[in-house]
Amino acid sequence: EPCLATRGSFVSGQAIMGTKILLERYGDYDFRDGLTFLFEIIYPQNRIVVNYQNMSDIVLLAIIDTETGKTLEMAGDYPFPVVQTFPMRPLGELLKTQRVNAEGFVLQFQPSGVRVKIKHEDYVRLHRLLTGVSSKTIWELLKSEQPLEEILETVPDEFYDWVLSVQSGLKQKHNDLIASARQAYDGVKKLPTRREMAAKLQACEPAVRASAFALLDGKDIDQIAWKAIKPKYEQPFRKDIDG
Repeated sequence: EPCLATRGSFVSGQAIMGTKILLERYGDYDFRDGLTFLFEIIYPQNRIVVNYQNMSDIVLLAIIDTETGKTLEMAGDYPFPVVQTFPMRPLGELLKTQRVNAEGFVLQFQPSGVRVKIKHEDYVRLHRLLTGVSSKTIWELLKSEQPLEEILETVPDEFYDWVLSVQSGLKQKHNDLIASARQAYDGVKKLPTRREMAAKLQACEPAVRASAFALLDGKDIDQIAWKAIKPKYEQPFRKDIDG
């Protein structure tokens, strides 16, 4: 039966989902021997930047003669979606074209059939943003009192909600730790000796104990609390497409 592979893998997450879509929707299609059908696999969990409105499908990009590597003309009707094409235009004009919610263009040279991808500036910026931001990035911004507005502008709703959720959770942990440290501090500050204070603080969590000792020494515990709640690395979306 027909199946899809990503670059170098028949069992990647994308290949498995693509094959599932292929067999469920287009399993009866007669894929001729000797031809390689090139598809874009699209489904919500595979999204990075472009919003396909919950689309789950495979989009035909090209049909290639497997033996020669030559791209064939896509003539006729196909049951699956086919990539949008544009008429030839000057390269300078093309580079100035910025489509909304699109990755860019693929230039196909003739007669070689060589393809070159031209990505829109907005896509490159958002891609760098989405694949570069993690829970640790947000923690570093909060710790250094830097605003999060820059990473929240013109990003997908899912990403926006994820950032706000991580921000809220970190702030809550920070505030809870400081409150616990102050409570522990209040419980020992009137004890006559440092030894007695230390003995009573032994029952506290290490971060609370360290913060309480800092308060006893007259130190600000804001940064101590931030360092204590440093999160594990987490991202809202996968790092990049399958290789």
